[in-house]
Order: sequence, then C-alpha cells, then structure tokens
Amino acid sequence: YFDVAKITSVPGYCDYIAPQIYFGFDNAVQPYAQTLAKWEKVIGKDTGIDLYVGIASYKVGTLDKFAGKDGENEWKEDTDLTARQIKLAREKEHYAGFALFRYDHLFKPAQDVKNRVEKERQNIEKLLK
Repeated sequence: YFDVAKITSVPGYCDYIAPQIYFGFDNAVQPYAQTLAKWEKVIGKDTGIDLYVGIASYKVGTLDKFAGKDGENEWKEDTDLTARQIKLAREKEHYAGFALFRYDHLFKPAQDVKNRVEKERQNIEKLLK
C-alpha cells in the first residue's frame, strides 16, 4: 500500500530509495539489468532522490532455485556477479551507492562456498579502491 511512483515523483517526499534487487542477470522473471532500469525510471526528474541498490551477496556460491533454468546456476558459478551488478548500477543517473546483504555471508561464509565468496569479495574490493 506504498505508492512508490508518487513519492519518487514529488520533490521533498523522500531522500532516497533502496530497492532490494536480489536477482541475477539471467533471472527468468526479474533480470537484474532490467529491474535496475525500472527502479531508475521510477525516480522523477529533478527530485533529488538518490538510488541505493540492494544486492544479494548472500547468494554468492549458491543455487538460485527461483531464477529459472538459465539463471539458477549464475550465483553458484560466477565469481564476479556482484561486482558486475555494482558496475552497472554506477552507470545510472540517480545512483548514490549500494548495500550488500548479508555481512556474515561475505566475511564469515559457510565452508562449501568460502572459495567463491572470497573471490567475489576481492572483485568488490577492487571496485572500492
């Protein structure tokens, strides 16, 4: 019951939005690039509203059973997915930052995904330098 279109079209209603775009690029229903573009469009012109992108770092190294056949292995096989998502988000006009969910997955990963998570974290750190 929250009218995002209204609050992002009127200056002064809000300072920023932080959508949780927890999808990979190959997600069958909500591909990351298209979903990011939709959120960018939601923000009205000259509103001063910033876009902080929520990214699902907790999925790194895991199977995404809700992503469809083409996207289910994306988080499991890629070790630069999060970094590519950040790079694409930085190209958007309203981009102001990103939020990674969850801290413990990036810095205290389960043993079975530890190698992939560490590679992903290194790719993210390169972007921050």
